[in-house]
Amino acid sequence: ETLRDLPRSVTPQLRSLLEAADPTKTFHAVAARAGLPLPRVYRLARHLCEWKQARVCSVVRPDAVYAPDHRAPPPPPAPRVHS
Repeated sequence: ETLRDLPRSVTPQLRSLLEAADPTKTFHAVAARAGLPLPRVYRLARHLCEWKQARVCSVVRPDAVYAPDHRAPPPPPAPRVHS
C-alpha cells in the first residue's frame, strides 16, 4: 500500500527500502537486500515514521509465540463457499 501511495518524485533509495522491507528481517538484512548503507536505512526509516507512513517493530521470529491483544476486535468471518 505504501509503495502505491508514493509520489513519482520519491528517491530510488526510498523505493528500494520499501521493496526490501520485511517484518522478519533485521535492519542489517533489509539494508543488504536494498543495497543501501545501514545509516541511510536508519535515516529513511526515521523519515517514514515521522511522516506516519511506517513504524519500527521487533523482528517477527518463526520460533516465537505471539498472542493477539485481548482488546483487539475479532477477525471478520470467512466468506462462505457455495457448492
